[in-house]
Parts: sequence; C-alpha cells; structure tokens
Amino acid sequence: LQEDNLFGHSKGAYTGATSSKEGFFEIANGGTLFIDEIGDIPESLQLKLLRPLENRVVTRQGSNNEIPIDIQVVLATNKNLEEFSKTGKFKFDLLNRINAYTITIPPLRDRKDDIPLIAERLLEILCKENNARWPRKILPETIEILKNHDWRDNIRGLRNVLERAVKDNRDSELLIPSDIRFDTYTEPAKAQAIQSIPKDSNGNIETI
Repeated sequence: LQEDNLFGHSKGAYTGATSSKEGFFEIANGGTLFIDEIGDIPESLQLKLLRPLENRVVTRQGSNNEIPIDIQVVLATNKNLEEFSKTGKFKFDLLNRINAYTITIPPLRDRKDDIPLIAERLLEILCKENNARWPRKILPETIEILKNHDWRDNIRGLRNVLERAVKDNRDSELLIPSDIRFDTYTEPAKAQAIQSIPKDSNGNIETI
C-alpha cells in the first residue's frame, strides 16, 4: 500500500488495478513531497526510494516507463536513523542520500516556553473545528498546568488535552485549570497540585 501510494501503478499492474493511478511523487511534481515517519518504512521500500531521490525519475508499478519529476522532498522521523543504519534496520545508502540537511526539533518537554504560543494557536484551530467560542483567554494558572506536564506525546498530546477541554465546554470564554484533564496520562496528581497554587484576592498566583 505504501509503495502504491508513493509510486502509483499502471492499469493491470495487479488484480483490481482497473485504471492507472498517480503516486505521491507524481502528484507533488513541481512542489514539495512530505513523507512522515521515514524510519518506519520497510527495508524493501527504502531501496526503491533511492531512485527518485537520486535520478529524479519515478516508475509506476507494472510499467517500465520512467516519469521525470522535479520535486523537493522533506522527511520526518522520531527514530535515530544513524543507530538504525548500524543495525541494518535502515539502509545506509538512503540515510546518506537524505542526510544533506537536517533540522532537529526538540521534544515539547524541552521547550516549554513555547507552550503558551502553541496552545493559543491550537485552541484557535480547535474552537473553529468544533464550533466553539473564540477567542478564549488562557488563564496563567492553566498555562502553568500545561507547562508542568511531561508531554510524552509532544504536540499531539497537547492538542488532545485542549480538544477535550473545548468539547467539554464549547461556550466558555476562559480556559481554566479545571478544564485540563489528563485522564489518559499517568500524572494527574501533578496537575491537581498546580491547581492548588495559592492566589491573592484578585485571583493571581501568589509569588513566594
């Protein structure tokens, strides 16, 4: 299925292939192709990726015709591909080909100062998707809860928590501490402890 999506097929290439199909390499011609989780692609497919990356041509399954392509390819992974290549799980030739320019994005737990901005943007998106009130103000106490979580699922986990909060209370103008629930996580006690931070008469967190 991955190979069919990437390279496409010609009519009659296999049972059920009643018409020709463009793959993602062809569809992205003239633009950019993003392939996520490249470290999870099977070894047999890794070798087939080398040809379009090196020679700028792609061949559909069931065909010998080479189709020229002019694209930029961006790949993402959460695996250590260098270690994978040492154990044979990832082809060294492919790693050498795609390793021309690397951007390392630290996990969310290592850049918690980014959480307020990310949360605000996610909240805007989620409110629109769920027909909920926007804009919403995220209270400082709520931000502290978000910043003190470990976020093993990174931004995906943050999005899930915020989406739950939006769906639970679509008409609220504020995102308050009690809206944040980590039911699927293992550290709800930490969130509860932060919710108990003492506040002054104006509702602001007291500084010790």
